[in-house]
This record gives sequence, C-alpha cells and structure tokens, in this order.
Amino acid sequence: MIPLFLQSVLGLSAFDTGLVLTALAAGAFLAGGLAAPLTRRIGAHRVVQLGLAIEVVGIVAVGLTFSADRPAWQYCPQLFVYGVGVGFATAQLTSLILTDVPRAQSGEGSGIQSTSRQIGSALGIAILGTALTTGLASGTHARLEAIPSITPPQRAAITATVQRTGGAVLAAFRQSPQLQPAVAPVEEAFVASARRAAFIAAAFVLVGLAAAFRLRPGRQDEPANLTQ
Repeated sequence: MIPLFLQSVLGLSAFDTGLVLTALAAGAFLAGGLAAPLTRRIGAHRVVQLGLAIEVVGIVAVGLTFSADRPAWQYCPQLFVYGVGVGFATAQLTSLILTDVPRAQSGEGSGIQSTSRQIGSALGIAILGTALTTGLASGTHARLEAIPSITPPQRAAITATVQRTGGAVLAAFRQSPQLQPAVAPVEEAFVASARRAAFIAAAFVLVGLAAAFRLRPGRQDEPANLTQ
C-alpha cells in the first residue's frame, strides 16, 4: 500500500520510493542488533510484545501522515518507527516459538511457524488490498459526483479504471488535459482509503499484541535451577 501511495499520489519514481522505504529497513536493522541484549534483560517474550506495540504506533503514525501535499521525506520517521517494531517482533519470535519444541521436531515446528507467517502475510495483503481498492473506488465515485463537467459515463469509466489499477493511473490522468479535473478527487480518495487501510492493519497488529501477552517465557528466559 505504501509504495502505491508514494508512486501514484506523490509521483515518486520507483528508485525514490525505495529510498523512502530504506527508513523502514534501517529501523528493522537497528532493532535486530538491539534485540539480543534487550532479550537478555527482559526476555524474548517481552521483546516480541514491545515490537508489536511499536508496530501499532508506527502504522497509526503512517496512516495519520498520509496526505497528497506532504513531502515524501516526512514519511521516513514513521516508517523508521514501524521498522523498529518489525525488527524487535520478528527477531525473537521464531526462537521463542522453537524454544519449547523438542529438538527432534524443530524442523516441523519451524515449518509450521513459517507456513503460518506466509498465510498471515497473504491474507493481510488480500484484506488490505481489498480495503484500499474498494475504498478508493467508492471515494472516487462520490467525489466525482461533485464535478458537473464530468458526465455519469465518464464518472463510471474513471472509477472503474482507478479501481482496476489501484490508483496507478493517476500519472496518466495528470498528463491528460481532459482528465485534469479528476486528479484531485482521486488523490483525496486515495488518501482517505490508504488511511483507513492503515488503521485496519494497526487493528490486526493490536490483536496480535493482545495474543502475545499469552506468550510464556522461553527456556532461555527462565532462571537457572541452582538445585540441579
């Protein structure tokens, strides 16, 4: 969703979009290095919980930042925070899960964990993608109704094209004098839809955070039994 927004609404190139997204990667990289010493202090399960909490803050911040008039670099701090959360949560989750799995079954446990993550990722993409495109279509149609110069057939065609392309057609709209009146409404609809999708994503991560509070300390987090 974020690359689509940066390229379609803000007009960034693929390279510039990648530069903005390096803020997320930098946050994850930093958190990955800090996760190990932090785990020794508070335990792996607490690091996972902390990471998910930071993810919620980062996603909400990104959603609140969405604007057609905001410079691209202003998204970097929020993406960095989100990356820190991702780094903390993912760095310890696999090891925490496998801690309580017998060594002979570690391959099966790792496979189940990886499969669950891939399924969750696919479902998340489908849910957020649907939320983005449906919101974009309905928002575009509603905003185009306020422009008398756009006829109902044109409105239907523009809405269908915007929904089919996920807003990527905005670049072509900007270059067409006939479609210039539709640019601002589509941008506004994209901002509103992207913000709604971000809040949906934050809600799912919040559910994950609530579930993470049921995680028990792994064996590496438990104090040694001095009587043994």
